[in-house]
Amino acid sequence: MNFPVRLSLLMLVAVILALAIAYFSPVDQIMPTTPMARDGSTGYTTGPTTADIPQQSAQRSAPRLPVGEVLRISELQHQLEAIGTERFQRSDREQARDYIAAALGASGWVVTRQAINIEGRVADASTPDAEIGGINIIATRPGQSIAGSIVLGAHYDTVAGSPGADDNGTGVVAALEAARLLGPLPAPRSLTLVFFDLEERGLIGSQAFVDAFPDVAGAVILEMLGFSCSEPGCQRYPAGLPITPSQTTGDFLAAVGDRAHLDLIDAFRDGPDAGSLSVLTLAVPTLGPLAPDLLRSDHVPFWRAGIGAVMLTDTAEFRNPHYHRPSDQVQTIDFGFFRSAVQLVVERLDHLLWTL
Repeated sequence: MNFPVRLSLLMLVAVILALAIAYFSPVDQIMPTTPMARDGSTGYTTGPTTADIPQQSAQRSAPRLPVGEVLRISELQHQLEAIGTERFQRSDREQARDYIAAALGASGWVVTRQAINIEGRVADASTPDAEIGGINIIATRPGQSIAGSIVLGAHYDTVAGSPGADDNGTGVVAALEAARLLGPLPAPRSLTLVFFDLEERGLIGSQAFVDAFPDVAGAVILEMLGFSCSEPGCQRYPAGLPITPSQTTGDFLAAVGDRAHLDLIDAFRDGPDAGSLSVLTLAVPTLGPLAPDLLRSDHVPFWRAGIGAVMLTDTAEFRNPHYHRPSDQVQTIDFGFFRSAVQLVVERLDHLLWTL
């Protein structure tokens, strides 16, 4: 073989080796990977490169996994029937707590009970049982702390004489579904689930939680999610709103948040990725001149502490004629509407865990 031919063959081999090395090298050693970000119900779209994402943790550059579908209507109804009995007396609330704790444990969450004394403060180990007024159920993922987390909260107690299917059995079941679907999924922001006691007696449970954990990142409070109405005029609105909506039928959810934390309420605004259920959003000045009816649920202690919070609701007595009555039973729930509401909660909460 003469020298020019040998030289040509050597050059060809060198080119082939260079191409092979480039082809089989790991992609992430050549350029930053592009993670896939979930775009609500529209599937998946390409997100920004890892160079554009703050590297606060290794999880923040991980692919975002699909959330999945909530339970079928029959299964949601079964869960609501299990929780939808009067939860006013201490023994009734204890039965509800056992059910909630068992469901959370089955989904892999670490469950603790936060005792509250009769004065509304967090109790300690020396507090006698007779002085325990209520108990919050708190759930975290294994190895994660409450500090810096997003809180998903729902009260589980009822007024005397009411089974509380909508108020607030629907909120409890929705939070349990979020635990089941989001529990195994990694996210940059940690999630804490809180089932508040004594909401109906003056927001006592949520106030005790905020007093003990003032360093959470924000809260989503679920307050009645399962009643809809379609007759014109069946939807009313509280007095004192800055703008009275024109919609007179109750086929939407309302999201009430504070103007100082618009990123929370923005997660629930209608848009191409907000799902099929319409959401009416209202951003109000934090504890400014507000309609009193906007200050009656567990988001308020968070607002008082300067923590962003949004309440998601079917508007309670402004739509549901069974509010605080013996007729607030499972049979009155619109389960098609409720299932859509639960799916929206889970999807939008997942969004917040990746963006807040």
